[in-house]
Amino acid sequence: MGEMKSDPNWVPGKEKVNVPVRVKLMAGKPRATGTSTYGEWNLWIIEVTNGFVKDKDTKAETAGYTGKATWFPSKKAQERLMEITNGTKEGVEIEVTKQFEEGETGPYTTYNITVVSEGETPTQTLNAGQVTYLENFKKFSTMNIITDTKEDFINFGKGDPYKLSIETLEKLWVVHQETKQ
Repeated sequence: MGEMKSDPNWVPGKEKVNVPVRVKLMAGKPRATGTSTYGEWNLWIIEVTNGFVKDKDTKAETAGYTGKATWFPSKKAQERLMEITNGTKEGVEIEVTKQFEEGETGPYTTYNITVVSEGETPTQTLNAGQVTYLENFKKFSTMNIITDTKEDFINFGKGDPYKLSIETLEKLWVVHQETKQ
């Protein structure tokens, strides 16, 4: 049996102030989620470039690390990541910049997250029915049977024969928009 190597954990709090760190999100959503004494947590698999990481086993800290890592973002950062990926885009590249802000009770830390590269929604994550729906919607809108609007897209998918949920249709709309570019 080979030795199992676990990826280090990226620690944005230990990064330098006002120095952006490039992070590539390997998936469109967290690998795992849960609840601990500190509240909800989300585990993301990332590739970090020149970041500060901590080894989970030895607790050794390394600055300037480039490679695969894990990240447990704050609640605000988690919301921003989901906004950026829409829960489907893979390979999104972001820059995370630690900043100090001045508050009423003194300085506090914020993290500015900007998108460097959009990534894409892999079509292989769609099932056959969803792929068929996307093809049919495109065909009907090209033939001007329906208009290429989000409203028509959702209404068309809710009915027979597709009966897709609003949540699924929201995600498919993103895929549909990406395929038009």
